[in-house]
Amino acid sequence: MIVITGATGHVGGEAARLLIESGVEVKLLVRDAKRAAHLGAAHVVEGDFADPQRVADALNPGDRVFMVSLYETHDERLRKHSAFVEAAGQADVAQLAYLSFVNAATDAVFIHSVSHAETEDMIRASGVPFTFLRTSLYQGSAHHMFDQGLCAAPGGNGAASWVSRRDIGAAVAGALRTSGHEGQTYNLTGPEALTFGQTADRVNSLLGTHLAYEDVDDFDRLLTKGLPDPVAMKESRRSCFYSIRADEMSLVTDDIRTLSGVAAAPLDRHILNYREQFLACDK
Repeated sequence: MIVITGATGHVGGEAARLLIESGVEVKLLVRDAKRAAHLGAAHVVEGDFADPQRVADALNPGDRVFMVSLYETHDERLRKHSAFVEAAGQADVAQLAYLSFVNAATDAVFIHSVSHAETEDMIRASGVPFTFLRTSLYQGSAHHMFDQGLCAAPGGNGAASWVSRRDIGAAVAGALRTSGHEGQTYNLTGPEALTFGQTADRVNSLLGTHLAYEDVDDFDRLLTKGLPDPVAMKESRRSCFYSIRADEMSLVTDDIRTLSGVAAAPLDRHILNYREQFLACDK
């Protein structure tokens, strides 16, 4: 059985859809079963990372499991991740595919990369066969970086390899559906790395907008759009820009093709598919 967490989100939802459509037996572990009904899975279990008993009840020996990373503050993320990893170990699952982040390291500039590295360490220590799927910045967050036509942030001239969440979902499905990925780390990136200035120029050339980037370090002006808890998560976003400045997110690989069989889509496709989001940033 393949078990998918986060199936009501973009990445887990795409992985679940592809696996179900291919005829693979899939179980969805979600917090709200109603939100996963459209996927048509035969097995849907309600549970939360913070409830290890419900997680344990959903997992069985030999399962291949996708563990989505939670978008939480550092301590809360590690508390819930630890509970999930412990349950997976007790269940004796055959594979734990964890959604991590490029350059996951305990000395990384990006705050979330640190907690991803600590989660990877706890998975290794658990003895569960693992696959680490490290993503770059989501293309879906690109428009959140601009407000009234301007991205004002301390990213310097650093670049990021914007990646499609749909492509990541396909890579997740591939890592679980085919064998030989245990013990491997894959970096799931877009096909090119762009600075924020180049990102603005790309949008402008495709849509005729007037977006711009200004390299400034002003915490009060830092955007909070798209953050679930702007107060608690604002410092993590600031560290994201510092991380880009430090060249922690410019890696470009072909790992998405390796896992899914299809090359990663460029940012251009996302811009054209979601033009209204970018046009709204230009006002």
